[in-house]
Amino acid sequence: MTLADLFKADNFYALSFDEARSELERCTYAYLGIFPLQKGERPQTDGKRIFLEARKSEFQDDKEQMHNNRNMSLYLSDLLHELLHIREGSFLVDARPYLETFQNRGLAHAVFNIVEDARIENNAQQYIKTEDTELLQRSNEYLARKRQFPEKTQDRFMEIYSSYMITKGKPSQFNSELQEVEQSALETRIEENGLNAQGINTVADLVREVVSISNGVYNSDVTASWEVVPKVYDMLTRAFPNIEQEFPDQNSPYAQVSSPQMQENGEKGKEKKGQKGKSKGNKAKSGSDVKEKGDSNSKDNGQSSDGQSTATQQMAYMGYRGDVHDFSAGTQKGNKLEAMVGDKKEKKNADKDGETNNGVYGVGPDRHGSGKPPQGLVQIVTYDDLKKAYIHLANLKLAKYDGNNPSFLRELDKYDGIRRRIVEHFEMLRPNELQRIQFTEDPDELNMEAVIEVLADPALRTKARAYDSHIINERDSLTSILLDISGSTSGTLESGKRVIDVEKLSAGLVYQSLREIGDEVDLYAFSTDNKTTNLYHLFGLENLGALEPEHANADGVAIRGVVAEMKGIDARDKTLLVISDGKPVATGYKGDPVIDTSMAFGEAEAQGIRTVYFNVDNAPSDYFDTLVRNTTYAQSLKDVEQLPEVVSDFVMENV
Repeated sequence: MTLADLFKADNFYALSFDEARSELERCTYAYLGIFPLQKGERPQTDGKRIFLEARKSEFQDDKEQMHNNRNMSLYLSDLLHELLHIREGSFLVDARPYLETFQNRGLAHAVFNIVEDARIENNAQQYIKTEDTELLQRSNEYLARKRQFPEKTQDRFMEIYSSYMITKGKPSQFNSELQEVEQSALETRIEENGLNAQGINTVADLVREVVSISNGVYNSDVTASWEVVPKVYDMLTRAFPNIEQEFPDQNSPYAQVSSPQMQENGEKGKEKKGQKGKSKGNKAKSGSDVKEKGDSNSKDNGQSSDGQSTATQQMAYMGYRGDVHDFSAGTQKGNKLEAMVGDKKEKKNADKDGETNNGVYGVGPDRHGSGKPPQGLVQIVTYDDLKKAYIHLANLKLAKYDGNNPSFLRELDKYDGIRRRIVEHFEMLRPNELQRIQFTEDPDELNMEAVIEVLADPALRTKARAYDSHIINERDSLTSILLDISGSTSGTLESGKRVIDVEKLSAGLVYQSLREIGDEVDLYAFSTDNKTTNLYHLFGLENLGALEPEHANADGVAIRGVVAEMKGIDARDKTLLVISDGKPVATGYKGDPVIDTSMAFGEAEAQGIRTVYFNVDNAPSDYFDTLVRNTTYAQSLKDVEQLPEVVSDFVMENV
């Protein structure tokens, strides 16, 4: 090999995991905080750690300029995909027993992999950076150009189906050489009377129907992906009679592979106490525990090709990106898919019961809020400022707000500079991930000050706490944003914008910013009509963008409803942000609505929920001080451009 050949060789341009680690850790920290990254055979996560390949060598790019290095981009796209699996809860349940109920577990798993990969990347668009969304999209298109088009029609269907879900296009859009064989596959007739009766006569019709069913998982949790699996599986087995016996073949990207098994904590090893920043390795499950059962297509016998035990390996399936979908973390938590689906059914039944039974909840001497209100009409206890007592009942209805406005996302993009400034301020709320606790008995690190004291006075030796220990602080925060959409929000501000438009933009920017630093955020809106306050639980930014002015506003009633919702969610830190245009007014609102709203804020604070109030108006009203006297922070907004300054002020007061 000549010197010139050496400089062109893959091993010269290859980017190793260790070389990329600093950039990878920076990306991980932005979305997960401190999280273990390890080298592996392929991308994989079990929810406890992320594996990435030992090196990337697909491009011959200069390693001195990482921001232009395409191997680095591939590393980052793999990492983003894996951390989205963690954030979206893909593997928090052990679905393997459920998969065994299918005659061909590999086919069922392949459907799940396709749908789940599409779900997590779609949901992530609401909270990851725009450039990261684009990176995932571009890397998916790059992978699509590299994929081989299979021979069998049923395998070609799976390739076209996965391409539509992941890249939002056909394989031929990324590889023009596939146009002829792809078109031939799509025109293949399907001979099944039931499907034909539904208008599914060709593979193209089947692709269209299956993609339509699968698109229902967007903006939902992992349960939605599993609910799609039996529907798609049934259609595939009817369309392709031999697919259960033949899928996948050895060369299929959906074939089984061997992957690291998650190691159990506490089995044949020692557990670290508390939330220590480091842990000791523990022995893994035996090969018999790891072995997947019941798959007629599996050729694995619990041993490697050389006859050695595969005690630390498991048989798993790959997703579109070649990453392993690993459910072993679900086993550690004792989670099963059946239990999760059961919980969901119980929740639905409880909600259904709530529609026919009125409830009374609120805060006062004898009535304490407990949990979320049931679906349907409930009653809220409100405060009478003259009688100094909680004696009035007001109606509240928890509902969904119909409508979506996709153009609202483009409107938000115009304020991306403001969003970035808000994120910088909110980042200050994140705790130090690794915290040092001084003078402890846990020997993570010697405390030299304590050591010197012991050396100076040996009598202290038996009582000395000569160590520092480390604990991991993780931000665990929930924020609920509540918007007033009363009729008065149709008014115009000095800036020329409608009040409701400034409210929506402010809520959207705060929502995006908090989601970017990893917080859980819920969106609500309310208006009051005919003595009933409608509390709308919004689902995403497009739903938020559709809001329009409605009726009156009983703020105190709506605040208590959201507080009841928040109490049903586990989070260490909770904040309620109310965005309104002014004085609470509603028909039948007994007592002073300003005082009642102030009391509602105080009730939330007493239950450990920080309250923040943004008054969207040209100037604060004379009742403003009374309204917000029980809040943690309150400010008047004239326009959305004030948000970074207001958020900075709030953060500085609360850091």
